[in-house]
Amino acid sequence: MVNIRKFAFLKKKGLIVPIIFLFFLSCASQEVKKVDVNNVSENKKPKRIIMLDGARNFRDIGGYETKDGQTVKWREIFRSDALSNLSTYDFKKINEFGIKLVIDFRTESEAKNSPTIWQGDSPPRIINLPIGSASEEWAQKLTEQLKTGNFTAEEIRNTFIMAYKSIPIDSADVYKKMFELLINPDNRPAIIHCRSGKDRTGIASALIFSALGVPRDTIIEDFMLTNKASSVDEILPFIAEQFSKQAGRKVSPEDIRPLIGVEEGYIQAMFEGIEENYGTMDNYLEKALGLTPEKRKRLKEELLEKEE
Repeated sequence: MVNIRKFAFLKKKGLIVPIIFLFFLSCASQEVKKVDVNNVSENKKPKRIIMLDGARNFRDIGGYETKDGQTVKWREIFRSDALSNLSTYDFKKINEFGIKLVIDFRTESEAKNSPTIWQGDSPPRIINLPIGSASEEWAQKLTEQLKTGNFTAEEIRNTFIMAYKSIPIDSADVYKKMFELLINPDNRPAIIHCRSGKDRTGIASALIFSALGVPRDTIIEDFMLTNKASSVDEILPFIAEQFSKQAGRKVSPEDIRPLIGVEEGYIQAMFEGIEENYGTMDNYLEKALGLTPEKRKRLKEELLEKEE
């Protein structure tokens, strides 16, 4: 059952937040049953999706095989939605991982309005690397669509495709800093996150996988896992109802699916945008993000292991 109180902000804010789409997934009640898609193999490998009370999309990016037969190490980098609503139980569970660093991609206003207040004796360092300025074209377009409530699924989808093409280019300095932090073992285990853990964080994860040599099909597979981890099908009807009240018209769940979930076309747009601007992903990683062959080799030494 969905907790109505957690949507009270919709009436107060009137859906007028520059990157409001990032709020909805995390605002759906944690009482909605989560889908167990942990992909646990018979040899008892760590769970990919960690079930928490106050976060819907907390995942380990480890366990994926690279093109050369190595495997991304488990329990080194986690990806998540906002950590602002974590319970005492959640922190007890997360603290078992020994988190040393949290990279927060939310804007300064997002982080200020919903701060992460860590519980535990050894809190990690929290660094805010904001992505999503209200001045960016895709953010302005999406804000206008949500303010009026007059949009179609295709229009929302096209706005997201624009966002995924532009974010890696416009925020290259942020992702460069991310790699500088993650390559240092003193900063791991680490968590990278934004508000819903699907867009800014989804791009970040895709870039990490690309730098490590994970096949593109696998990167897309992990990207799409957000829809199951966040139980998008279950929360869509309630969010559609809220949009209907706001817009004064009937908004179907399918109208907002491109807003709340992720689509393969989004991450494909990221790859296309990078290749249009830099020719190849390798060129982008080196020229835009500073991952020279030497640094990339070190990153692989830090985050990859041979399958036993």
